[in-house]
Amino acid sequence: AQSSLDCHDGMENDIIAFPETPVEAYEKKEMREILFAALKQLPEKQRKRIIAFYFEGLKKVEIARREGVNDSVVCEVISRGLSNLKKLLDGQI
Repeated sequence: AQSSLDCHDGMENDIIAFPETPVEAYEKKEMREILFAALKQLPEKQRKRIIAFYFEGLKKVEIARREGVNDSVVCEVISRGLSNLKKLLDGQI
């Protein structure tokens, strides 16, 4: 099957990357500030492991190896941290 960008099927919108609007950029910045303020309120181990997993892209087993603990411990701490984070963010987002 052939497609053409001039056949008005919306395909061109899938290809073009639309730049972020100033409002979207501001909202994204505000959201990050709220998130990081909440992360700072978590216990240190929860905060560090959540950041390592979600922001640094480390696997749970890598975090466990780096810290010398069992990966099930890392999973539990991240799970507890996410639960606490959800409570902290409730109503703010």
